[in-house]
Amino acid sequence: MPALCVATTVQDLYSAVLIGSPLAGYFCECLSVEDLNELNIEIIRNTLHKAYLEDRFFAREVQLNKDSFEQQLHYGVFYSWLKLKEQEIRNVVWVAEYISQKQKDKINNYTSIY
Repeated sequence: MPALCVATTVQDLYSAVLIGSPLAGYFCECLSVEDLNELNIEIIRNTLHKAYLEDRFFAREVQLNKDSFEQQLHYGVFYSWLKLKEQEIRNVVWVAEYISQKQKDKINNYTSIY
């Protein structure tokens, strides 16, 4: 995220984000230099930040739910099982959307459960 604050020109911002950042996978095919202007930059920054944090949150949530199965004699296992099923459904929807869009190279970018 520091690259978004340091860039002084639109071209610098585009190059820094697409080349030197983990955010490139979120928008490299749907954003161009022409889309980056003063009006859109704040909306784009907030959207990218939200998508990046959601992916990290889902990965952390899956890890915590998997860890709950290591303990015994508590009801948290049922909650964790339900949350892992929800993530499994999100993964199936993710794969189905990319198959329908004929973008098979991005199918493996889901949050792994097992």
